[in-house]
Amino acid sequence: MKPRYWRYLFIGLLIFLVAPASFFQLPGHGVDPSYIIAIHLAHKFDLVFGRDVVFPFGPLGILDSRLPIGVNRWVYVLFDLYFLVSLFLLLRKAIDSVASGILWLLAVILAFYEPAFQWYFILFLFHLFYLNQEPGNNWAAVQATLFALLIFFYKVNLGVVAIFLLLVTLLYLVVSRRIGVKRLGLLLGGLAAGWLVFSVLLRVHLWGYLRGSLHLIDAYNDAMYLPTEGSFKLVWAAGVMLTLVGCWTVYLLVRRRGEEAWVYVLGTGALFILFKSGFVRLDNYHTIHFFKITGLFAAVLYFYSRSGEKVVCWLVLGIGFMSANQVPGIGTMSDRFLNRFFVQSVAGKPLNYWRGFAGYPAAAAGVREGSLHKVIGDHSVDVVPTEISTVYFNDLRYDPRPVIQSYSAYDAYLDSLNYAKYLSPGAPDYILFSVGTTDGRCAYFDEPKTKLAIFSHYAVVGEADGNLLLKKKELTPLKVVGETRVVGGKLGEDILVDGSSDLQYARIYVDYSVSGRVQRFLYHPPPLKITLIFGDGAQKQYRAAAPMLADGILLNKFIDSKEDFRLLMQSGGKEGAVVKAIRLDAPRGGFDKEIRLEVVRYRFPAVTAEDSADVAGLMGVAPVVVDTARCRVDTFHAWSEYVRAQSPLIQVEGWVQRKEEGRRVGVVLRAGEKVYALPSVDVGERPEIAAYYHWPAGSVEGFKATVSRAQLPPGKYQVGVSLYDSSSGMLRIRYLNDSVAGRAY
Repeated sequence: MKPRYWRYLFIGLLIFLVAPASFFQLPGHGVDPSYIIAIHLAHKFDLVFGRDVVFPFGPLGILDSRLPIGVNRWVYVLFDLYFLVSLFLLLRKAIDSVASGILWLLAVILAFYEPAFQWYFILFLFHLFYLNQEPGNNWAAVQATLFALLIFFYKVNLGVVAIFLLLVTLLYLVVSRRIGVKRLGLLLGGLAAGWLVFSVLLRVHLWGYLRGSLHLIDAYNDAMYLPTEGSFKLVWAAGVMLTLVGCWTVYLLVRRRGEEAWVYVLGTGALFILFKSGFVRLDNYHTIHFFKITGLFAAVLYFYSRSGEKVVCWLVLGIGFMSANQVPGIGTMSDRFLNRFFVQSVAGKPLNYWRGFAGYPAAAAGVREGSLHKVIGDHSVDVVPTEISTVYFNDLRYDPRPVIQSYSAYDAYLDSLNYAKYLSPGAPDYILFSVGTTDGRCAYFDEPKTKLAIFSHYAVVGEADGNLLLKKKELTPLKVVGETRVVGGKLGEDILVDGSSDLQYARIYVDYSVSGRVQRFLYHPPPLKITLIFGDGAQKQYRAAAPMLADGILLNKFIDSKEDFRLLMQSGGKEGAVVKAIRLDAPRGGFDKEIRLEVVRYRFPAVTAEDSADVAGLMGVAPVVVDTARCRVDTFHAWSEYVRAQSPLIQVEGWVQRKEEGRRVGVVLRAGEKVYALPSVDVGERPEIAAYYHWPAGSVEGFKATVSRAQLPPGKYQVGVSLYDSSSGMLRIRYLNDSVAGRAY
């Protein structure tokens, strides 16, 4: 074999490994599949990013999922070709020895299945470093600019970093007199022109896109971090990696090796950003991405390093491999690659890609008309909080609030965008509403100002597919009562809530201390907790985030289900669990002790006769006293997943193993010698529970029961699950550890 051919064997193998394994993916249900669907629906319905949609993924977020929704298949082909050709040209230059070929091969194996934006960032870094070494190279300048723009319109947080690194590098080249003002003007002009062209082609309101993105980036750090909890060794491994690259950067600066030192300065900055991206949410999904992408980072840095510096690159790659094997729930490298599925998926890439290309039109034209389409028709609709997949699978017309999922409205600015949308004449005709959030936060605290807009512009017209169905009505703004009340308080102390029956909206200002700001910048912010204290002394504690508290919370009512929300809306704000006090705690410090609340009171408009009748119906849900002679305590398998006890409506949800047919599932409450049966609903089979316990298919049933607290005598009640035997008339009951209080609010 001739010596010059070995490079192309490496390059061919790497291109084959990196090439897409399939042409498109099918849409699914859930939080993450829903935002992916939303990005595609934005293209389908010609929504403008930065105005109609403000989210961490931009218009090119379609490349992260490749769904057959709203996108011509040739768009995917075009981006695939550009990516693979660019990668080929990079590898042809970067692989100049057997050692570099092996390094790239190991890096690609480590980074297998990484999303496209991570690869774009690596290609961007390669060409940015190239531009630093050869400032007059037009190809490097064009590629660095193009990939920076692609990332910016793909994944905003990383795109802002790429644009920043490009601008800093151009400034450095001017200051170091390696390019003149004329070339700087040409390069900046090219960047600006590309920015404008991409904005027009991709329907982006540039100022809104940039401003919204900066708010998302800043507040994400506060709202979405996850605590370390047992993953210290991974944090230490990342810290060692950063320290290693950072120390070598300092060494090069001290030795005044300008061009090489600047590459390492940029590299250290990029590695720190990747660290923040992977470790703010310290879960296996985000953390594994950091360690996988560091292999490619090391391979790029290897090309721009001298002999002695190449050891640093090998060490970074080694730390990445070892740490990736330690991420919980992911499995070792051998688990992921030395198996039949992996071999088959890699070997079948060309055929799978072609089949996907050929089958794309049929998938894109698929008809999806669920039950909701018959109710809503062609009217516009939005979904609160997250399940946008409902819109797609029911073939509805999507008209979202800008921040498309509630948990992402991290601060007052983002919430105000949604608030303005819902108050505008262009608000969607319907909202599919339920209650839910993420990471142990209080669901009712997400988008508090937007909920004020819902109270003003929408009415409950029923339920559909497990959601409240809200319909747009004539705008009737809530009336502000009195003046804003300023309340002082301290961390760790109870703050009493005014007993007024009006709805109270409170902005809570909690400031980081100096140490808290440093921790927030270098890693993630210190934890903050909020505790709600109810009239009966019961307490509930949730995670809190400083910018979300500054946006505001609906202070004096507690909402934990869509039924609670319905009661609050239809009773004119009167019904709902009353919050008597709140307490903010910072278990590990990092915040100033003094806090401040600005409380505004709102009064609902007069309720309609229909709303009053609905409230009376909900508050009249009564239990039935059971003849205890027909009850027998049993030990069958049952579990309560949710017990909502602070609301005017007591709700119990869970599952039970029903071994015999004809057994009707129910929920009971016991207080002393009395047993009450609650109005219960069988919500169908729970196959995932049966599969987990290896029980027969169809043997596990879900249930949901609701009763008005006002219909129960005062006292404490133990929750039980019942199975009614129609043949004997006996009620077999399994009592659980849950208890609720029965008394009227």
